[in-house]
Amino acid sequence: MSPVHHEESAKIVNQAIAALGQGKKGLADRLNKDPSLVSRYASGAVRPKAETLLECMKFIQEETAGNSENSRLDRKENVYSAVKEGVMKLSVNDDADLIYALFKVLQVAQKF
Repeated sequence: MSPVHHEESAKIVNQAIAALGQGKKGLADRLNKDPSLVSRYASGAVRPKAETLLECMKFIQEETAGNSENSRLDRKENVYSAVKEGVMKLSVNDDADLIYALFKVLQVAQKF
């Protein structure tokens, strides 16, 4: 049996790591999580809870807020597209709570 790989959530975690610019340890500190757990999130070995993904998206949003308007809009669109793509790959039956939480984030993101 092959291990489950959570690519869609790993993308969000890796974007948060890049946005903070402090590596996996920096994200782990901000999330108050063990760095080894964040490494597993980033590799796709473990899917974070919806709350953790929302925190990661908040860090991405904060990073984009500091950029110029055009760059900020480009990055916002990239984040929106990545999250939307990730949500579309989730299982409706197994990931209903996560899909709902991410859908709400996408709705809010479109308003900005």
